[in-house]
Amino acid sequence: MNNDLYPVHILIVDDDKSLGQMLKNAIIKGAGFDCSFAVSAGEALQVLEERVVDVVVTDIKMPDMSGLELTRIIKEKYDSGVIVITGYYEDFTYEQAIENGANDFIEKPVRPTELIIRLKRILRERAIWNK
Repeated sequence: MNNDLYPVHILIVDDDKSLGQMLKNAIIKGAGFDCSFAVSAGEALQVLEERVVDVVVTDIKMPDMSGLELTRIIKEKYDSGVIVITGYYEDFTYEQAIENGANDFIEKPVRPTELIIRLKRILRERAIWNK
């Protein structure tokens, strides 16, 4: 699919491999963005050290580090947008995600079309702010 936001790289971080792969494939096919997938926060940080990532989509509950902790590190060390996703919305609020540096918050189950729309919004906002 043609888009006006190239080059873009998205990183999905979720310990649920099937969900992560599904979102990765949806982003590649639905938006035409380059996309990688990490199963842990530690693996995500390794990817961030190796390449430029425009937006990280991270789960909140992961075994090695919470997505909120990962978000804080990303905002301190990298120039990446962050979307936080969670199925545990009773335990976390939109406000907590934003206060920790996230650009957006999505409750699971994540609809790929909604995620792509939100990714494009964040990418456009980042382009405006970086001018």
